[in-house]
Amino acid sequence: MLQLSSFKYLLSFLALFFLCFSLSAKQENETSPIPQEQTSTEEVPKGQQDEITQATESTAPQEQVIPAINNPKNIQAPINFLQQQQEDIKHYLEPDIVKPMLVGMKEEITLLEVNKTGLAKGVMILLPDWQQNATGSSALNFLRQQLPKRGWTTITIQPPAKPADYPSTALNREKRIENNQKTLIEYGEDLGLLLEQINEKAKEYPGVIVVISEGSNAALLTNIYQKQIAPSPAALILLSSFLPTIEDNKTVAASITQLPIPILDLTLFRDNNHVKTAAQLRSDAVKQEMKAFYRQKQLHNVMPSYYPNKLLLKEINGWLASIGW
Repeated sequence: MLQLSSFKYLLSFLALFFLCFSLSAKQENETSPIPQEQTSTEEVPKGQQDEITQATESTAPQEQVIPAINNPKNIQAPINFLQQQQEDIKHYLEPDIVKPMLVGMKEEITLLEVNKTGLAKGVMILLPDWQQNATGSSALNFLRQQLPKRGWTTITIQPPAKPADYPSTALNREKRIENNQKTLIEYGEDLGLLLEQINEKAKEYPGVIVVISEGSNAALLTNIYQKQIAPSPAALILLSSFLPTIEDNKTVAASITQLPIPILDLTLFRDNNHVKTAAQLRSDAVKQEMKAFYRQKQLHNVMPSYYPNKLLLKEINGWLASIGW
């Protein structure tokens, strides 16, 4: 009886074991991934391979290209200084007074203010220093606005840019003098060509032609007119005229003594040291050669290198009246 009971228990255990085993196998079959057939690229046509490759590349993340800001190839050179000044004049001033002029193959900018009175006295040609634009000089800009009210037509010139290699930095003194002379001759030829065109424009208006210039351009005008590179005006007015070297200032002084036209040479009490040295050289040269129609006068000013506007206009009008204009 005991053996029969043990045999029943054994059968029940075996039945339970096989039932658990079958359930476990069924769960493994349900959770295992279904194997997919791998397609070899050798079996796919070439055209389809290209399409698959393009689709893969289009969906792949693209790398962001960041421009190299510090790369010298990406840095643009600044605009030419003279061109920038000309563009500023065209942009900020009234279009009716800005008159472009073709000189050779270059476009030059002038400002034309016509006489605003019934009696025309003549034309004043205003030339700022070579580091300034047409309206950069406080003194000449004041004259440009005031002289037309007193019977003068004004033509203000946008001056050529300062020579980059002047004054020379050569170690040998003779070489420096030679380089400076060559540079000023080339610059004077370009400026003389511009002045020749301006002079032709000034002849379209009645009256005499007077030139007023400032700084280094004022000094160079004496060389230009003495060498007859450009037609000489009826009178010349210099404002703080100088060049950076003693040798060049001596050349200017010699040119003044040979000019037959009247010259008014104005300087300031508080002025550039180069101006005072150059003015003394001109004064000494004129006294030695006993040049007629030359007047040098120093004006009192408060702000260094700035001309008192009303006093400047009074001196110019008084000097022109003294020579008959």
